Amino acid sequence: HGTFNFLILIAALLWAGHFSAQIILYPLLLLPLLLLALGASWFLAAWGVFIKDMAQIVPLLVQMLFFLSPILYTASMVPEAVRPLYDLNPIGAVIEACRAAVSGTTIGWISWSVSLGVGVIAAVLGYAFFQHSRDEFADVL
Repeated sequence: HGTFNFLILIAALLWAGHFSAQIILYPLLLLPLLLLALGASWFLAAWGVFIKDMAQIVPLLVQMLFFLSPILYTASMVPEAVRPLYDLNPIGAVIEACRAAVSGTTIGWISWSVSLGVGVIAAVLGYAFFQHSRDEFADVL
C-alpha cells in the first residue's frame, strides 16, 4: 500500500515538474516513525490487557498527537515562545524531513537523527515491556 502511494507521489512530482532527487530518501525518512509506532504498539498491546479502557484512550491520544504534530501546519508557524516544547515531539522532525524531501529543501538531519534515536529507544523499551508483561497475560485474561 505504501509503495503504491510512493510511486504515485513520484509520478505526480514528475508530472508537475517539481521532482527532487531527495524524494528517493522518503522511505528512509519514515524509519523513526515506524520505530515509534512499533514501540507504542507493544506498550499499548501490553497495557490493553490490564487497562480495559484502552479502546477509549487510544483514539484520544492519537487525535492529540495529530494536532501537536506539524501535519496541518509547518514548524515555522509555531510561536518562538513554545518552540522548545514543540521541538520535543519526535514525530515533528520526521514530518518536516519528509516535507523537505518532497519540496527539495534542506533536510534537518540532526533533528531527524534525534527522532531516530527516540524511535529506537521506544521500540526497545516497548518490546522489553511487552516481554516482561507477557507472563501475566494469562492471569488477567
